[in-house]
Amino acid sequence: MDSTERFIREKAAAGWSRKMVKEALGIADYSWREICSILHDVKWPPTNGSVDRKAYYESQRGHCSPARLDAVKKAHASREANLKKYTVGSITTYLEQHLVIWADEITIGHSQIRRRLAAGADIYDALFSPPKIKRKPQSGWHKPAGRIDAANHQTKPLDRAAAERTKAFLAERALGS
Repeated sequence: MDSTERFIREKAAAGWSRKMVKEALGIADYSWREICSILHDVKWPPTNGSVDRKAYYESQRGHCSPARLDAVKKAHASREANLKKYTVGSITTYLEQHLVIWADEITIGHSQIRRRLAAGADIYDALFSPPKIKRKPQSGWHKPAGRIDAANHQTKPLDRAAAERTKAFLAERALGS
């Protein structure tokens, strides 16, 4: 093992990236690719896990340039300008905050609340009205008392037990309405 190979293996084990080792050796890209193909058993650190990336991330932690800080403040102000504030009781805030505050009392989903508000409902009604139950139409709707034969489009009679169940169901339904 020559000194170059030993240097590459030591630095890879120490957590150096391929790029750091290549630049430390001063090797051109095409030569470096050839060396890496020969030394295929070298264990390199994972992507973004090398010493230089970790040092970079640590240096950036908590750092925000003035331009980026201004951009973030501007984005927040723009978002707040587009959001509407609602008042429920004595609390005036955005819809998302109301959903958190009143989470225990709300019995419907958030998308249903947004749909109610978009339809023009009052905020109190949108939050606290019970869900509407969709019902099947009561009159003029029934299933035929048999199966439709696909070949000649005629109704075939059901077996006796199914016919009795259908009659009982229709009679019960007629008494209920």
